[in-house]
This record gives sequence, C-alpha cells and structure tokens, in this order.
Amino acid sequence: MLEKEILDKNNVIIEKINISEEEFNKLKKQAYSKIIRDSYLYLDDNRVSIKKYLDKYKGLIRVEVKFNSIDEMNNYEPENWMETEIINSPLAFDKYLSKLSGQEFLVELNKYIRK
Repeated sequence: MLEKEILDKNNVIIEKINISEEEFNKLKKQAYSKIIRDSYLYLDDNRVSIKKYLDKYKGLIRVEVKFNSIDEMNNYEPENWMETEIINSPLAFDKYLSKLSGQEFLVELNKYIRK
C-alpha cells in the first residue's frame, strides 16, 4: 500500500491518502532525495511512532510524538529511552532532511549522538 501524507504549514499531518503506483512514481520524480525508512508504533503509547532511517540516512532513528493539545504537549513525560530532542534541527522533518548532502547529514547527526 502506498500513502501520501498531506501536511499543514507546520508540517503536521492532516490527512493520509492511498495513492496508486503511477501517482507514487510521478511524485518520486519530483523529490529532492530518496528517503527509505521503517516506521513503527510504540505499543505502550499510540501517540508515539519510531522512524528508523536506512540507506543515505542510516543511523538516524527519530521518535515522533503526536499531541492533541498544547497542554498535553507541555505535560508530556518522555520515555527514559528517548534521547535528545531534535525539533530545531534539519533532522526533525523529512522535507529538510532530504535537502542535506551526505556530509551535512553526518555533521548534523553527530551533534545528537551520545558518545
């Protein structure tokens, strides 16, 4: 199954729609870069998804938490296995990640890797 995510101006997914292989291939030709990732839902909290990047972006594992309100976001207690927040980094959103060169990606990733 192929899906297209519709985002608002804040990069929040407002809709996911199924698309044909033909439409996917048309969109793929317009892309800045190929991003290959696996996506998982965290069973203990369905607001949490884990994105494990492969290929050019190998090493990046991004955790996304969806909130229903500002209050919910302000009161959220991250799981102890969650690491450094990257929201103000080009690693935070695929549309910025896809514009990084391989070297720029590694420099950015190394800012957040625990040594």
